[in-house]
Amino acid sequence: FILRWQITQEKLENDLVFYKDNEGETYGMLTVIPPKREGFFGLARDIVFVVDRSGSMEGLKMISAIKACSILLDTLGPDDRFSILAFDDSMDWFTPFNKDTKTKFINADEAGIEKGNKFLREITARGGTELDSAIGEAIQAIKKRKNNTENMPLILLLTDGQIGDESRVLKRIQKELNDSRVFTVGIDTAVNESFLKRLAVLGGGTSTFVVPGEELETALQVIGREIGNPLLIDINIQDENSNIIDNSTAPANIPDLFAGRTVNIFFKAKNPDSITVTGKFFQGGNFSSSVKGHEVNVSAISQLWAKSKIFSLEDDYRVSEANSYGEKPVRDKNKIKEEIIN
Repeated sequence: FILRWQITQEKLENDLVFYKDNEGETYGMLTVIPPKREGFFGLARDIVFVVDRSGSMEGLKMISAIKACSILLDTLGPDDRFSILAFDDSMDWFTPFNKDTKTKFINADEAGIEKGNKFLREITARGGTELDSAIGEAIQAIKKRKNNTENMPLILLLTDGQIGDESRVLKRIQKELNDSRVFTVGIDTAVNESFLKRLAVLGGGTSTFVVPGEELETALQVIGREIGNPLLIDINIQDENSNIIDNSTAPANIPDLFAGRTVNIFFKAKNPDSITVTGKFFQGGNFSSSVKGHEVNVSAISQLWAKSKIFSLEDDYRVSEANSYGEKPVRDKNKIKEEIIN
């Protein structure tokens, strides 16, 4: 099932809990909770909608993906620009490459959105799923924009996530994405949730999952506002008197905070007490808050820490080999293997 809930508080809040297992190990879980927020308050955006039209999307999933993309087009603001890339084992852009402007993006005005919807109505499911090539094309389209644009570059993927080489796609995101962000919308009753969540986390975005045929307007009402619109970035935790164990924080790269989304941070500590949460507001200004924790008897906290830690180690492992440019590996693969086993 899919659980949806609403945030009601008017300001950013934090909650810190600790769990001590039978062996005396203490695990902490910090939850950063965004305030209630309506409307879009972020920067203008350049969004590439990447739509999966492979054979696995045939039927209701394809109809739902097209409708979802159309709904998201309607959430764009007057200063936004967009393009659409439909892919299977081949790719088609909704607007031909313009050699004069070096861009595939058009303005999200009424005429532009109508052209986008016309392109969407012509999409049919077929072929294999070459997501890695499609993501590479989307990244290149962003890199070829005018240098003087201040629009935030974003990629939004609509798919069931049924692909063959997940690691290759994730590795491309880690190495080539730069300042862009990736958001994912999973469409299926048995969507590849783990992969799409990981893709969004590595891409600095969020993931949303919808069931084909359900009321998509309700399911997608949040994501249209949050795309490219983080509330808090560069989040970090600092020890006060909890004696946080070195290198125990997970995920290693803490995600940004978006409207309607919480951020969970896990760590191990020797003395469950207080920590400080820091970050930067996306619109400017610094954030800092002291949080005092309390102990709970919830063993799942240790399991969630382990799961998040392993994901971070897998991310290191994925890029630990020297690449074709001769860059040295980030970390030694054998040491990462040992950490995962431990």
